[in-house]
Amino acid sequence: MELGRRTFLKVVGATGAGVAAGRGGSVLGDSLAAAAREERVPGGLERWVTTACTLCPGGCGARVRVIDTRAVKLEGNAFHPVTAGGLCPVGQAALQSLYSPDRVKGPLKRAGERGAGQWEPVSWDEALATVSGQLTTLRERGEPQGLVLVMGESQGLLPDLLRRFARAFGTPNVVEAADADPGATALWLAQGVRAPVAYDLENARYILSFGMPLVDGGWAPVRQIRALAQVRQGAPGYRGKLVQIEPRFSPTAARADEWIPVNPGTEGALALGLAHVLVADLLFDRRFIAEHGFGYEDWTDAQGREHLGFRTLLIREYTPAAVAEITGVPPETIRRLAHEFAMYGPGVAIGPRIGHPRSVETAVAIHALNAVAGAVDRVGGALVARSAPAPNWPELQPDPVARRGLAMPRLDSAGEEFLLAESSLAALAEALRRGEPYPARALFLWQANPAFAQPSPERFGDALSQVPFIVSFSPFLDESARYADFILPDHVFLEAWEHVAPPPGLPYPVVTLAQPVVEPLYDTRHAGDVVLGLATTLGGSVREALPQADFREILTAYARDLYRLRRGMVFSRHELVGPPQPLRELDWAPLPYASFEEFQAELIANGGWFDPSYRYGEWARVLRTPSGKFEFHSQVLRRMVATRAETEGTTVQAFLDRLGWIVTDDRAFLPHYEPPAGGAGDARFPRHLLPFRVLALMDGRGANQPFLQEVLAPHAQAQWGSWMELNPETAVELGIEDGDRVWVESSVGRAQVRARVYAGIMPGVVAMPEGQGHTAVGRYAAGKGVNVMELMAPDADPLTGAPILTARVRVYRAQEA
Repeated sequence: MELGRRTFLKVVGATGAGVAAGRGGSVLGDSLAAAAREERVPGGLERWVTTACTLCPGGCGARVRVIDTRAVKLEGNAFHPVTAGGLCPVGQAALQSLYSPDRVKGPLKRAGERGAGQWEPVSWDEALATVSGQLTTLRERGEPQGLVLVMGESQGLLPDLLRRFARAFGTPNVVEAADADPGATALWLAQGVRAPVAYDLENARYILSFGMPLVDGGWAPVRQIRALAQVRQGAPGYRGKLVQIEPRFSPTAARADEWIPVNPGTEGALALGLAHVLVADLLFDRRFIAEHGFGYEDWTDAQGREHLGFRTLLIREYTPAAVAEITGVPPETIRRLAHEFAMYGPGVAIGPRIGHPRSVETAVAIHALNAVAGAVDRVGGALVARSAPAPNWPELQPDPVARRGLAMPRLDSAGEEFLLAESSLAALAEALRRGEPYPARALFLWQANPAFAQPSPERFGDALSQVPFIVSFSPFLDESARYADFILPDHVFLEAWEHVAPPPGLPYPVVTLAQPVVEPLYDTRHAGDVVLGLATTLGGSVREALPQADFREILTAYARDLYRLRRGMVFSRHELVGPPQPLRELDWAPLPYASFEEFQAELIANGGWFDPSYRYGEWARVLRTPSGKFEFHSQVLRRMVATRAETEGTTVQAFLDRLGWIVTDDRAFLPHYEPPAGGAGDARFPRHLLPFRVLALMDGRGANQPFLQEVLAPHAQAQWGSWMELNPETAVELGIEDGDRVWVESSVGRAQVRARVYAGIMPGVVAMPEGQGHTAVGRYAAGKGVNVMELMAPDADPLTGAPILTARVRVYRAQEA
């Protein structure tokens, strides 16, 4: 191959940095091969197709340049009201997913021992006949609950379709592998609303981010980068400020106005310390507290029992001096931040990161800080997202077999062992291993790779091996797909019709539409079409619940529902592109379309629909608690705990003890700080290990795209591998120099990586990236770096069942030859 200037520029960065990461010449070969495929552009007609990137929850609008039959370039869709033409590196590199040499090219059947990676191609007819036969047998035996569906995404029409199939079939076991946002749980406990939490970032003047990776892989990075730019622009007389609070100087901290290092797991204590200053210095929002607060002051219930109020708790226990001892943040810094937050508003506090060791308690404390400051449902504050219209499914009537299955307990103990959980992948693994409370007979995997992305991934692999029949819809042979009996490969997003739900954290509804930009390259099928086909074969009430011919028909019906709303607008070069400043309730004129067909054509051409309106202060909508107020004392949680304790024949305090809480009495139902389990550490494992995500890899789904491997971490000069960051003081203490190979060892495993001495991390803390260490997926991912999840114990949050992504480790130099 001729090495031209363009190709040279693509690979030169990978070569040098790859050598630094210890891979030598293989980087050059990988990058040259990838660049060669990118250069093969045919002649022919050129066109641009509007679609959406579905590689992360951000759902950015995209336009794809297609020459003849080949997609050659992705750019952002300038019509998209949220991303406005922006597209992150993951979206830019998406062609490498479409044209990957490692895609599954048609249905496969396991030919050897499970996990051995031996497959034989089969026809779709044979594969679907076998799968439908297994499902039919389950229903004939009266065991529909034996089917488990593990989904990687939870929002959108396809997840709705999968849940509807499961309900019609008769299984309660739909388990979401997507990370749960602790902020949504805090919203439920304090405001009684089961909805995604939303933040009016664009209009905030002061943002306190408690570890949220706003620009490096959390929620919707492109939206957040644009929002932060808008905050920085400010207006005459002010400029907005972002304060990033976390133990590591992340890319978000690098773009913040101030980084506040904090001891790992203590962010909730800092939020309460800030609230203390607001209350003690009379900087709190008196009107909001008086009109919409419950449990702020000491109070007496209907039975005459006295209860501790939040104000009293703050004043007694969360002084700046006390909080400084916990967090490592000086008292004067706590006071200054609190005064800035109150005086520079509107401000908003957000966080914590997913996987935080006390995620719910921390999120509740952060949300209480918003309430004290009066930032709840206020311009630039914490809002309740207006949801996109739900699909107008016909009423589902489960048959007797399905009703019996749905009445069975969930295998993952959601709502039982884990009080606040809607699903728990961690608990599912143990249930699969033990076969209790009943065995799983079949398991479907869609956009989920738990045998890689969960703590102690081998444990989940062992659990999968206990299931007699597994089907994966993955377009790549990932670590979990290796345990499958059949691979029914899905399209990649550039080949498929998709409905993309609003990005997390957005206050108003946006529906982004993805359409095929090229014909499917291989013998793959849309997962929705496969499920609809299975419903047709099963017949009866399952077929009645899902009568559509294909997923495109479901999308068309949904588009018709949007048309009938007579609200919102199709993406366009309209004066209201982007959210109005501030968001406001709009008086809409009827949509200017003569017919549904005209509306649908513009919807597809421009990429979606949105309704950028919001009415602040609709308290009946945003405060749905038993008191109708913001509950500092959560009656929702108190009632759930009391009911569970009564059911189990124990006391409320005994139940709280089981959660591992150190607080007693009313403190349990007020925002409070709980030390992370094992926070004092073990003498054998004295360091905190923090996993972190990089935008290019996220949870590992980008690891098989070579151009993303090249842009991992410029600050660490690391690509095509893993590394460990440690503070210079820690490095001196351990006798480690930059570039040394070191062992990182926890109670469950160990890994060898290169050390990167980095001043942007607190002493006593080390950090490693997520997303590397694949043993499957493809040639660009397998064998690159280590999987940090192998160092994480399979611990789950005692309230939600979510995985706890932290560990205690020891670090020491490897003996190098």
